Amino acid sequence: MAQGDSGQGEVFGPVQMAALLMEQLGWLGRLCLMDDLVSPSGASNAILKHVPAREVPTLIILTAVQEQGVVAVDPEMPYLFSPGTWPPGVALVGYIDGFDVPIDRVAWAMMSYWKEAARAAFPLSRELWRILRAALWSSLHFGFEGTLGQIVDLVENGWVLDADAALAIMKLLLLARSHVDSELEMVDRFIADGAPGDDEAWKTSQPGDWSWLAQGSNELSDEMRIAAVGILSKGIKSVANLRRAKSFDQWYPRLR
Repeated sequence: MAQGDSGQGEVFGPVQMAALLMEQLGWLGRLCLMDDLVSPSGASNAILKHVPAREVPTLIILTAVQEQGVVAVDPEMPYLFSPGTWPPGVALVGYIDGFDVPIDRVAWAMMSYWKEAARAAFPLSRELWRILRAALWSSLHFGFEGTLGQIVDLVENGWVLDADAALAIMKLLLLARSHVDSELEMVDRFIADGAPGDDEAWKTSQPGDWSWLAQGSNELSDEMRIAAVGILSKGIKSVANLRRAKSFDQWYPRLR
């Protein structure tokens, strides 16, 4: 239980605490994107200090709320699975939408990613594949255009700390989709041994040979040009907006 700041002895129960904790995780992730306000080393230090201090109490509260069947978080908050801890039968990437996604697993996935990404040895190739694999899964299940918007939402909510990597994957997807006839063909070409047969196979899938992209034209199809104009503008504007903020008061209203 925690008291509010009003000085009136306001008490927060588990449901309110769960909402505040999830909101706080999103804030920290967004803050670490702003190169002008937080240096890469400063972002890493913030994450490595925050996560160990908050991980256990956060998960205890979220687990308790989840067991009560209560979800007190923004249903539009995006999430991205963590390979080692994600429960079977739950969509690998998407949005918290009621009781379908265990919020304690969402918080665990976010904090696990932060701890890994904050280390100096975290390779760019791993970040690129992490984003691309999620995008391919989403594209196959929900369609291509929504996948691009989902990548932007993941960046805006702290699930991708390297915004440049996210933009690179979006451009790669637009080019690849311009040279295939379907989402399934795109997935088959990007993943070693083709599209995985189930979600468990998706979690351990590895990139295949991408040389086919270099053999074709760099031109986008008319359909992908239309998609690019809207979604890349949204992504670039969103990231630039956050990075231009020079203070918390400027930053907070620009989160959405």
